[in-house]
Amino acid sequence: MHVPDGVLSPVLCLSTAPLASAAVAFSLWNWRKELLRQPTATPSILQAAGVGCAIFTMQMCNFAIPGQGFSGHLMGGALATILLGPWAACVTMAVILTIQASLFGDGGLSALGINIFNMGVIPSAITAFLLQKLPASATGSLVLRALTWFSVSALSVIAAVLALGVQLALGATATINGTQTALLLLQTHVPIAFVEGFITTLLAAIVLPYEATVRVRILFVLTMCILPMTPAASILPDGLEATGEIAGFLASAQTWETWLPDYTIPGLVTPYWSTILAGLVGLAATASALLLLAEMIVIGQKSTRQPLES
Repeated sequence: MHVPDGVLSPVLCLSTAPLASAAVAFSLWNWRKELLRQPTATPSILQAAGVGCAIFTMQMCNFAIPGQGFSGHLMGGALATILLGPWAACVTMAVILTIQASLFGDGGLSALGINIFNMGVIPSAITAFLLQKLPASATGSLVLRALTWFSVSALSVIAAVLALGVQLALGATATINGTQTALLLLQTHVPIAFVEGFITTLLAAIVLPYEATVRVRILFVLTMCILPMTPAASILPDGLEATGEIAGFLASAQTWETWLPDYTIPGLVTPYWSTILAGLVGLAATASALLLLAEMIVIGQKSTRQPLES
């Protein structure tokens, strides 16, 4: 789902970027208000950093879809919304996607607004809306809550895919059949959405019962357990790449030289450690960006008098 440069027209990318920026700014403002209402914002800020690091690591782990010839990875927008609320979730996803594009070349810089809109704004908005309309997500039995988490997270992926289908139909730089491309995107991403639902439900069931400080520890352990597995991620094309090869919209994709291309350290000859160290850089960047951003928006307020500490 990380759209590279050159796939969508400059006009579409430039027109979507302000929409994504406005949504992130609005989310940042509302997250600030949430933080200021708390006696101390530290646990919530640390939790956002923990969620961001966990999602970043899980996005490095592509899983093969059995018998389909392509792979997928967690999108994470629904999980972030369930754990953090929509405002912090949207900001967290925007930070992750910005770091992925700027440091690792995962998603284009000119398409960053598109990717934030599709993978950050839409999933957080859809998830928050559905959770609000489904009271069982908060008050029902564990089974009902699990079904709700599964459904909303899977639907958030489908909504993001449909948005991308519309964008490709409106502004693909290659000549494509818009309807066929949208159907192919759905075909490849439905099984990925099911896996997203399963992972989101499992993690929500594990993390949500605890208070914020305990959640941070759980997320840290989860991240450190997943990171060593990232070098073994599937090398099959992901759902977007598999669709692009068939529909032809990746023919115009462009790449650029990044500092840590494809989550590797240039010059480090051991592939395993190259991926691990690149992942650690990404985690440090994600956590630092979220912690600094959160501290900046509430600086000098009574809710942040307690210094950041684990």
